[in-house]
Amino acid sequence: RTAFIEGEMPPNEILGRMNAMHTRVPVNDLEAGRRMDAVTDFGDYILKLPFQLHIDSGRNVQSLIAAIREAVHAGAKLIFVDYMQVFVAKGNKDNEFSQIKALSEALRKLSLINNVHIVAASSLNRLEVGNEKITLNSFYGGSQLGHDCATAFILSAQERQGEEVRTVTCDVVKNRHGRKGEFKINYELRTQNMVEAAEVMVMRAEPDEPFYEQGNLYEE
Repeated sequence: RTAFIEGEMPPNEILGRMNAMHTRVPVNDLEAGRRMDAVTDFGDYILKLPFQLHIDSGRNVQSLIAAIREAVHAGAKLIFVDYMQVFVAKGNKDNEFSQIKALSEALRKLSLINNVHIVAASSLNRLEVGNEKITLNSFYGGSQLGHDCATAFILSAQERQGEEVRTVTCDVVKNRHGRKGEFKINYELRTQNMVEAAEVMVMRAEPDEPFYEQGNLYEE
């Protein structure tokens, strides 16, 4: 059972992106109502999944903690938080750092006490971008995040592959279980679909459907 706690985007935008990822229909076509068949198919599909979408309009630490506890009570084992900066007060940078540190520690405790996985996104301290290699210390509350989390990925680069696809490189900067180094993701802009790139990977090969081969997008 998965819970997705969102403090920024409206539910129709989130579900629209999920629909596009699942059906491989461009988001613009779904939003314009040109593919109601895909909307219906996705609606039938999502209702069968153990998935809870929670829009947190409170946008503070207290409301976030309450939403996580509610998700745990509902049986969630995987909880996504998008994203940490949304739930702390804006203003003085030093104060913001302190709040992110406190929030990361609170999330770690909730994860351990309730035996759940919490995946939380965090944004960069933009003052450091471009000055040196991006590390965990480049993030708000980075040193504390590095201490608290079990695994950390950093989106380190993007490269356009034509107009429709970007290749995104992620560095595995911390991982207590498994692979180190980096991995690449093919990001299809029209459908928001993301697939880990590999030397040889065919995700889908149906007529008139895009599919991946050798890390690139082709049309059948």
